[in-house]
Amino acid sequence: DNEISSEGVEYLIATLESNQTIVYLELAGNVDIDPDLEEEVRSILEPRENFYKSEPELDEVEALMERVRNNDPTLTELDLCSMEVGTRDDALSMFDALAGNSYIRKVDLSLNEIDDDCLSSISLALLDNKSITHLNLANNAISSEGAEYLIGTLEENKTLEEIYLRENNIHNSVLEEIDAILNERQGSTRVESSGSSELGATVRSLTANDPNLVELMLDGIDLGHSSETEALIDALASNTVVTKLSFDNTDMDDSLVAALSLALVDNQTITNLSLRNNQITSEGCEYLLGTLDSNTAIAFLDVSGNLIDEHLMNEIDAIVSQRKSQVGRSPMDNISFLLQRVKSNDPTLTELVLDNRPDELRSHEIEAILDALAQNSIVRKISLCNNDLDDSLVAALSLALVDNTSITHVLLSDNQITSDGCEYLLGTLDSNTTVSYVDLSGNLIDEYLLNEIDAINSSRNSRADLSPPSMNTTEPTRVESDIDSSKPPMHEVPEESDAELAKRAAIMAIMRNTSIPPQEKNKRITELQQKYYVPKDEEPPHSQAENAVAEDDIGNVIDRVIDNDRKLVKVELDGQNLNREDETALFDALAQNSRVKSLSLVNCRITNEGAAELVSTLQQNSTLTHINLEDNQISSNGAIDFIAVLKEYNETVQYLELKDNRVRSGLISQMNKILEKRRPGEPEPMVAATVATTSYAQAAPVTAAPTMPADVDSSSQKSGSRSRKSGKSKSKSSGDSRKSDRRKARNAPAD
Repeated sequence: DNEISSEGVEYLIATLESNQTIVYLELAGNVDIDPDLEEEVRSILEPRENFYKSEPELDEVEALMERVRNNDPTLTELDLCSMEVGTRDDALSMFDALAGNSYIRKVDLSLNEIDDDCLSSISLALLDNKSITHLNLANNAISSEGAEYLIGTLEENKTLEEIYLRENNIHNSVLEEIDAILNERQGSTRVESSGSSELGATVRSLTANDPNLVELMLDGIDLGHSSETEALIDALASNTVVTKLSFDNTDMDDSLVAALSLALVDNQTITNLSLRNNQITSEGCEYLLGTLDSNTAIAFLDVSGNLIDEHLMNEIDAIVSQRKSQVGRSPMDNISFLLQRVKSNDPTLTELVLDNRPDELRSHEIEAILDALAQNSIVRKISLCNNDLDDSLVAALSLALVDNTSITHVLLSDNQITSDGCEYLLGTLDSNTTVSYVDLSGNLIDEYLLNEIDAINSSRNSRADLSPPSMNTTEPTRVESDIDSSKPPMHEVPEESDAELAKRAAIMAIMRNTSIPPQEKNKRITELQQKYYVPKDEEPPHSQAENAVAEDDIGNVIDRVIDNDRKLVKVELDGQNLNREDETALFDALAQNSRVKSLSLVNCRITNEGAAELVSTLQQNSTLTHINLEDNQISSNGAIDFIAVLKEYNETVQYLELKDNRVRSGLISQMNKILEKRRPGEPEPMVAATVATTSYAQAAPVTAAPTMPADVDSSSQKSGSRSRKSGKSKSKSSGDSRKSDRRKARNAPAD
């Protein structure tokens, strides 16, 4: 189905004669090929097929997904546990097969390095699936943002009964929201980081002193409502194997802490205890302090994110700090002591090395250290490798580096930093030219961002000595970046705008608030990035609706676009449940329209498919200046297409809003950089006409203006624009035909 001619086939035949590995070549649908040449191709390939009697053998995952696609009635449980699904090249597309399957009841995707992007694909598939009742996503790399995709899915999918999210990086408030949805539809069904049956199995393993159970991570379980909690704590008292225990985000209160404290009086093997982000007060902390008097084995205790007085927190820190020094670490390496050295600008502290200390770096003190670095002028090198650092701590470090002028080496390898965290650092490197080397290897960062970091390292390395800073270094190395300015960096944002300054101040306030849990900080920072990426003073003004047109609908709006209605200069269909036929008809009509200047499709469930059609429209349309696509389902790939069309074909669009889509902030910044240059001044006022909406959302105004600027002409098409699939000029009669076809499609019964 291409446009290959006989001449092209002759090139292929020449290749086949020298390339012996090709065994199959399909040329059907190319009408200009000589049959003799097709026969010659077959005669070359047929002998080779004898060596390939069967299809290449699929790997286990591919074989299972093939059965899913074929809707195999015997496959009711899809077990992909520990098959490295999240690292596969086809991870984002393989789950599409679940959408059309009607037999699978249980899906196990635990231990697969599944991240938020994978979960987004899974969530989209589950919107259509009506058979899956149990979903296991335990032990993956899912954050609170990813879990929120599930919340959106649960609003549409009423079949899911249980979701397991144990051992992920999800805030308890998000788990509780999912929990509430499932409880409402299924009586006693709960979503826990570990189901009650799993917790019962854990109790049995503790009681039996299972030699393999050395670390017990039960983060996210609602211990206050579990019938197994009492048995679990009793089992810990007599267990002699577990050395590390984590009860983060478990709604643990003082009564449970009292019970746990009594159990730890007898237990002498647990050395690491984490109780972060619970409901523990100072009274509960007193129980723990009493236990520490008799239990000398506990060397790491984290109770940050609770309702505990600072003097009690300091008392716990003092006890565990002393114990850490006794088990082989110098007291000078204690976090509290290091904080004082950073604050006091200790002239002997030129290297701050805190590698392999994840338990300590979870405490509130590390944030205090990062804040103190902003004013420190001695430290040259900071190393925080292998510490489970997330984006919130990287954001705090990035803000500190904005003011710091001494640090040249930043080593952050083998953590939990994502592309968002990397973009914080890239934004800092725009203004901080002192840092000459950054190591982010071993994190969850897109390759193109790592390449950008490498480019900065290389450019600064060409002018600076990258050897580790010596103890007697007196002046920081300063290197100017020579990154190619002809291509706007993915992370670049306006440096001098009021909005940028406000954003930085807001993020700094969040990072300095020690009462906010790390995951909540990360969520709030993400919201601030979305809020400020387009300065409010640059948004186009919108006039109030006049001349209401009662009972108008989507079809009539599209008809007016097709008719090139001279009064229709603004189309607003926010909140409308547009189907694919509506999207195609609207975008086809806009390609030929010379009147509409503003298009708003907020919350219309537009996907990359619809975005691709709008991209094609923008190759021809030379009238649209304002496009709002906020709160849809467009991904970074769709944003890349928009950037390409704005660079190569369209020169008239001045505003294109993609906030609250699945688009990385760096791409939004790059697109904004292109559009900012096109905004000459305030747009002319537009008179709006209200159009009645469906029950899906609020009213959608369509703006009309009685007069139009003289330079707007229906024939003003961009020269050299690429042909669309329906790129021929459409006459009035063809517009009428499209109206009729679309109305038939809208009124046709559903399949």
